[in-house]
Amino acid sequence: MVDFRPDVVASTLKRVELPETIELDTSSRKPVQGDIVAVEVVSKGGSYNKVEAVGGETLELKKGMKILGVMCERKAVKGFNGVLPEEVGGGDELHFIGGGGAIAKCVSSFKELGAPFKVRVEGFVKSGSSVLNVEDFSLEMNDVLNGCKPIVMVSGTRMDSGKTTLAVNLISELNSRGYSVGAVKLTGFTRQRDRLNMERHGAKVSMDFVDAGILSSTGDSEKVLKAGKGVLNEVSRKNIDIIVCELGGGLIGFDNVYEVLTDEEISDHILYNIVTVMDPVAAYGAKNMLGKKGMVPDLFSGPATDTTTGEELIEENIGVEALNGRKKFLEIVERVLEKL
Repeated sequence: MVDFRPDVVASTLKRVELPETIELDTSSRKPVQGDIVAVEVVSKGGSYNKVEAVGGETLELKKGMKILGVMCERKAVKGFNGVLPEEVGGGDELHFIGGGGAIAKCVSSFKELGAPFKVRVEGFVKSGSSVLNVEDFSLEMNDVLNGCKPIVMVSGTRMDSGKTTLAVNLISELNSRGYSVGAVKLTGFTRQRDRLNMERHGAKVSMDFVDAGILSSTGDSEKVLKAGKGVLNEVSRKNIDIIVCELGGGLIGFDNVYEVLTDEEISDHILYNIVTVMDPVAAYGAKNMLGKKGMVPDLFSGPATDTTTGEELIEENIGVEALNGRKKFLEIVERVLEKL
């Protein structure tokens, strides 16, 4: 056993109760998604050079930095794609592939990010004879929703399409009007930045898929749905009036966004359904995809609506209202309250 003293406990471990003395098993083993692993940064990488600590502080990765993170696979269009090796133990080198402390073997990456930082595995965190896993500390997953509060759903056709900007604007305005708002993020990848941003803008409580033990929603859709319903149930038990829910990732992808958004039980609780899009063609595609499940967006937002011309193109050609989430969020809140 090795006594490990981390410089950073990554944000993915936000629910984990760590022992006062962290002992490591350095023997080789087959890693499991969510296993808590101790690593040390051994070489610099490109521009993806920040680690997010529990509490949300971001720190620059430096050679020699000791991090408690998690073994975690990842699939991304504009990020690092990582897999879990068949076997790993103390002394083996892997990669830092996610700001929340995700460790894996990088197999492909978005060119503009440069190379991932390399880390040396120091060992796995032990509790008795077992390796600790984030699922050991997670919320209960559920097959059904129980007393779920009305949901304002914000999804998008791709990452970086304005979802979080719109969500925090809605939360801030609803909060200023006296509504108690819960915020959730049900799909995406480990990092806590967006959820904490929602808290800073007035959400009384915020949770995400990580609270349910899911580090990346690219896994089994049934498990992702159970995790999402567990989170929605937990947030709904708080003293709130409405939930603003963001789905990280895009409608087409590995994140199970489409599966969560169109789940019959979840969709029954959607008060207002917003999809952010980059251009009118994306809006056309989103309307047709959701239409296959009998769902019609209430509103399109995102960069496609940055000008009135974009809004007009969507409304005239697709037949769904379009409003910009940065400039016209007050109008969007009015639409939401009309349905509440």
